[in-house]
Amino acid sequence: MMLVSYTGQPMKHSRAFTLLEMIVAIGIFAVIAVVSYGSLNRFFDHRDILQTEFEKMKDLQLAFSLLQQDMHFISERIVRDEYGDSEPLLIVNNIDVAGELLRFTTARRNVSLPGISTLQRVSYRWENGDFIRMNWLVLDRDQEAIVSEQLLMSDIDNVSVNVMTSDEETTQSLSTWDSAEKLPDGVEWQIQLADGTQYRRVFDIKGSSDKQ
Repeated sequence: MMLVSYTGQPMKHSRAFTLLEMIVAIGIFAVIAVVSYGSLNRFFDHRDILQTEFEKMKDLQLAFSLLQQDMHFISERIVRDEYGDSEPLLIVNNIDVAGELLRFTTARRNVSLPGISTLQRVSYRWENGDFIRMNWLVLDRDQEAIVSEQLLMSDIDNVSVNVMTSDEETTQSLSTWDSAEKLPDGVEWQIQLADGTQYRRVFDIKGSSDKQ
């Protein structure tokens, strides 16, 4: 005997999922979810690592870019310190200031006067893992002179600087510079990150060979 609906059409029997089928389906879904979650976690971990490396490289590039500009436009202008004494044109590995690697005078673009450059006395320091650029707002400063500080990089394991001198036969790398009125031929920077990666750059001092 065939059952018919009120419309006169034969009725179709709907087939429900059995309990076993539901358990199998839930198990398959759980396996897919676990695999997907693991893959998603690995993706976010790799993304965070890549982002950290990108930020590190960006900071390193900025630091070397500033160094290159400062080295390129280094000036022989004599300045006086807060006690009125003349400072050497370039001070390397300053024993009187903890962490100070290099101090010199450089020309920087004046943002308030387009096309005009102003001189700055700058200092690069490595303090507690931080690589810092400092500059005084006046050249011949007094004890109240204001100094501006810019953090270039953090988590630095080591920073070293040497000056380079050369003649027709040899090139020397020196950790000290005793000339108060003459500039070296170049400056060598080495930066070692906390992960052990090392970077080395040598910057020529523009026109220094013509001044000696």
